[in-house]
Amino acid sequence: YKLAGAYENGTTVDAYGGGICQVSTTLYNAVIRAELEVTERSGHSMIVNYVDPSADAAIAGEYKDFKFKNNTNKAVYIESYLTSSNVVVNLYGEEIHPAGRTIELENKLIEETDPDEPVEKKDPTLLEGETEIVTPLKGYKYELYKKVYENGVLKETVKINTSTYSPRQQVTYIGTKKAETTTESTETTTKS
Repeated sequence: YKLAGAYENGTTVDAYGGGICQVSTTLYNAVIRAELEVTERSGHSMIVNYVDPSADAAIAGEYKDFKFKNNTNKAVYIESYLTSSNVVVNLYGEEIHPAGRTIELENKLIEETDPDEPVEKKDPTLLEGETEIVTPLKGYKYELYKKVYENGVLKETVKINTSTYSPRQQVTYIGTKKAETTTESTETTTKS
């Protein structure tokens, strides 16, 4: 793994394996569109910008994973590759649904949460006079639904998941580290 962006304690940090959730999220989207059985899925702690809300699948340590099961009794082939700017996942298998069946995914905003009031914190790693600002984010609760159509007629709506994304407070970090001053030492020598 290389260093890339990851969420940690309400902030974005560089971490080994950061960004791997884009792979699990892409696989998750292929799996739900193929209507395979999802057995484990977690949303991110904060909203992500590369996929619609509630369509993400986070992976973290041993406490967040994405797992699915082939519940079709037919073979499923997974093709995955990278382009210069995209992760691509294709699932191939035998169609088990009747002709004329289509699905549509829809996410619904259930709730918005404003972040707490902005705060300032002293930071001994920043020089005096320097500041860094962590921008605030709203929190959200979304639900993802699968709408099943037969020959263009809506037959069923099924909730796939509920995702809660935490708000992030604005924090202004104010530097307290003293600048190192260099003093030129002078030497006096006496000749006798």
